[in-house]
Amino acid sequence: MTLFFNGSFPVMIFFVLSGYVLAAPYYHPNNDTTRLHRRLWGRYLRLNIPVAASILISFLVYQCHGYFNIPAAKVSGSQLWLNNFFQPDISYMTALKDMLWQSLVLGKKDFNPVYWSLKAEFIGSICLLIFYIVKPRRYTVLFLSLLMILIYLFDRTTTTPVFIYAILLGSLLNVIRIPKKYHRLFIIIGLFFGAFQEGSSFYHIFPPVMKWYRPYFYNTIGALFLTAPILQGFGTKFFQSRTLQFLGMISFPLYLLHFIVLCSFSCWLYLLLPQNPMTLCFNFTLYLLVAIGLSILFEKYIDQPAMKFSHWVSSLLFKK
Repeated sequence: MTLFFNGSFPVMIFFVLSGYVLAAPYYHPNNDTTRLHRRLWGRYLRLNIPVAASILISFLVYQCHGYFNIPAAKVSGSQLWLNNFFQPDISYMTALKDMLWQSLVLGKKDFNPVYWSLKAEFIGSICLLIFYIVKPRRYTVLFLSLLMILIYLFDRTTTTPVFIYAILLGSLLNVIRIPKKYHRLFIIIGLFFGAFQEGSSFYHIFPPVMKWYRPYFYNTIGALFLTAPILQGFGTKFFQSRTLQFLGMISFPLYLLHFIVLCSFSCWLYLLLPQNPMTLCFNFTLYLLVAIGLSILFEKYIDQPAMKFSHWVSSLLFKK
């Protein structure tokens, strides 16, 4: 059941997949380093244009007094979580700084708490691209291990290195080959560690890992084990179905918008309706429909143009 609510596990899968995709040109038979350079130069625009757009949307909702999470927290009793967001007196200047760089580079969460992961994605992807651009052709694992040691020594936080490690290790899935007969075993191991819970006696046999938060560390192991056989063809027909391809297409916009919808529309509806299981299910259904509908529009009019614009700019900045 943990897999249905443990949000950090899919985030770790996202990091692993990012490392795999970003490093793919290096491992291609043609070794197209031009694509690595272009991805490096276009990375800020590729990520920050959608982030800035989502901040603008959130700021407009905030200015129109459209967030109802604080009164909803009082009714629901979620004082330790839902009550913490969109506090009074967030300034225009804060919104502008967040749109330009603070959310993506520093992980500032004034207008959306999901930006912590995009900070890790941005820093990790820059580290990975620079690494594959400058490293020698041989001894990839050795040099990658040295880089990971340096990140550990110089980053004093308890979380960021683990996220960056997920991106770096994900790049090695381009060369790791798993015999087909072990694919199901890897899937089971991946789901086992993906369901890791700190308070569960079932996982007490696994030791603490230096200074890091244990669930993030073991979720990273789970993400690597789960992703590896899928990248080698396990469940191809399932993952190429139209439904999953559609969800994959809107996944980034949905990630950016879902919390905005939750704290505005869904919290407003929660306060409007009587609190019982039937109305909560009704609210949840409408929440999904609104979030997915907005994500479709966001993907078409913001995310896709952001990708095209970042590719165009990076092609201008770095030519063969």
